[in-house]
Amino acid sequence: MEEIRALERQKFIHDMIDGKISMQESLEQGRELGIDITATYYSIVLFQAFLKDREDSDVNAYSGVNEEILKRIKEEFADLDNVYLYEQVGDVLCFLEKSDTLEEMGTNINRGIGRITDIMKDFEDWIYFISCGKSVERIRDVNNSYRDASRRFADRYMLDESCIILGNDDTPQRQRKIRETIEAEKKDSAQDMDLGNIDIRKLDISGIDFKMLSQKTILHFLRSGTLSEVGDLVNEYFNSIGEDAMGSIMFRQYILMESLLSGLTFLDSMGVGRDKASDILGELKDPIKFVENLDSSKEYIRLLLNSMIEYRNQISDKKYLEIIEKAKKFIQDEYRNEDMSLQLVASNVNVSSNHFSAIFRKETGETFIDYLTRVRMENAKELLTCTSMKTSEIGFEVGYRDPHYFSYIFKKTIGMSPKEYRRTKK
Repeated sequence: MEEIRALERQKFIHDMIDGKISMQESLEQGRELGIDITATYYSIVLFQAFLKDREDSDVNAYSGVNEEILKRIKEEFADLDNVYLYEQVGDVLCFLEKSDTLEEMGTNINRGIGRITDIMKDFEDWIYFISCGKSVERIRDVNNSYRDASRRFADRYMLDESCIILGNDDTPQRQRKIRETIEAEKKDSAQDMDLGNIDIRKLDISGIDFKMLSQKTILHFLRSGTLSEVGDLVNEYFNSIGEDAMGSIMFRQYILMESLLSGLTFLDSMGVGRDKASDILGELKDPIKFVENLDSSKEYIRLLLNSMIEYRNQISDKKYLEIIEKAKKFIQDEYRNEDMSLQLVASNVNVSSNHFSAIFRKETGETFIDYLTRVRMENAKELLTCTSMKTSEIGFEVGYRDPHYFSYIFKKTIGMSPKEYRRTKK
């Protein structure tokens, strides 16, 4: 029950940040869940960790070490009253910080970063990224802080070392650090293959040895990025390269060439044959059509990334379908168990709880707790309609030991109390 309660709190924070619930609903639901969201200032902080050698990680691989990292961070922040967090798809932690003054906000965020940094010292083979959004004064504006943090969070695909980006960090130093990483990457790539001697218009993808290429930014993103991040990644990538360089049509041709080859390398790593790769790319096989200006070049990379990620997701969907169906059956059979939990279901389908949470939400469009609650409420409605059992007995029958909590969840989900629902069915 405690885990279910924690998942409901996380979902509440997620919905509030996404703007899915009104200010009044936020206050009411927050009180019911024991979350006090009242404050003068709010800020979003994002965190993600990767293995240092991301090139060796499988597209769909999942590490128990990463789960341990997330678990320790969650436990570290669990009892703090100035910050709430939830886990996004893709093992990203989102923190909602609140404070009464900007000075207090800065102190809290720096203290939180220190806590995370101390934890990550125990994981020498991992790098991590933290991005802090600018502070806002109204809870309804917290999504603006999220967007600010998310925009710079795209930098994690362009860096090979841990990085902390604060809310006011749009400095030349940050851009220089990214540019140095990209320049070093270009030198490595140039040693492997002389891209300058390749004519895009005569490119035959059947003759490319993809393993001889290196384009870390695009490959990093294709392995773990999401469709919603494509825009931020493209903008940050082009900003890091610089306007002067991108003003050159020859340089744009070079960038689009490398992006295409990176996409082909990615498909090759997934076991996609060259004929199939050609079909997936379609008109994107010919980048020369998009080098005319900066906007068209950006559009090419957006289309390329979208195409690659959509294909990656299709493959993942097939892989996870059996897991999701097995999990749903287990929930439908065991929903009466008051100890039903995310961990229990994940163990039943033999995947980690964090990974299961992510793929369940991605594949079904709803969270584990949403699905479990829906199953329980449907059975509760049937019992209210077809039996004379007391409300407390029905609550216990569908997995709630606390009758008050059952009534609260029922009203929140169905829109009326169990007694009111029963009256409508007579």
